[in-house]
Amino acid sequence: MYLFFYAMIHYRSFFKPIALILVLSILFHGCQIYHKSTATIDQAIDSEQKVKVILVDGSKYYFDQIKIDGDILYGVNNIHGQFKNTLLHRDQITYLYLFDTAKSKKRTHILIPVLISGAIILLIGYGIYSFSNTDWLSWD
Repeated sequence: MYLFFYAMIHYRSFFKPIALILVLSILFHGCQIYHKSTATIDQAIDSEQKVKVILVDGSKYYFDQIKIDGDILYGVNNIHGQFKNTLLHRDQITYLYLFDTAKSKKRTHILIPVLISGAIILLIGYGIYSFSNTDWLSWD
C-alpha cells in the first residue's frame, strides 16, 4: 500500500511533461501550412483546396475553397456540415495562398513521432532517475 501512495505522490509531477507533449502533438496536428508564393484567383478556383485570402485592409480569411458563379466570387467554408458562402470582391483581394498538402503532411508525420519518442525517453529517464535516487523498497 505504501508503494502505491509513494508512486501517486511522485508521479504527479511525472505526468505533467506527458500531458504537455500530448497537447503539443494535438496542436501541431492541426497546423496548416500554405505556400509562400501567391496564387492567382484562377489557380485558387482550379485547385479546389484550402486558401488563405489577405484583403487590402490586411484582414485574413481562410476558406475551404474558392468558387465562382458567373462573375461573383465566393469563399466557401464547411461549418458543421453546412456550406457558408462569403462574397469576395476581386479588387479587395491582395494575396491568395494555396494550402501546401505536402509540407503539412510532412510536418505531421515527422513531428508527432518525434514528440512521442521524446515522451517515451522522458518516461524512461524519469523512472530511472527517481528509482535510483530513492530507497523505494524500504518499508520504514
